[in-house]
Amino acid sequence: MTDVDREKLLVRIKALFSKTTEAGATEAEELAAAEKGRELIEKYQLDMGVEELKKEGFVQKDIEMERLRFSF
Repeated sequence: MTDVDREKLLVRIKALFSKTTEAGATEAEELAAAEKGRELIEKYQLDMGVEELKKEGFVQKDIEMERLRFSF
């Protein structure tokens, strides 16, 4: 999947999750949109948290730490 395709998919998923009763959708529409959004996330194995962090420019960093040793 290209970056453009991924971005289009993320926009579609966000649009689906924005269909809420507060935004004027019926409860049935809200539930159907949320289900479709979850299906797309699962189908394309997306981690929305990671995608959002990438978009915002955050960098994931690993920190190596010395292992603790316990004596009994």
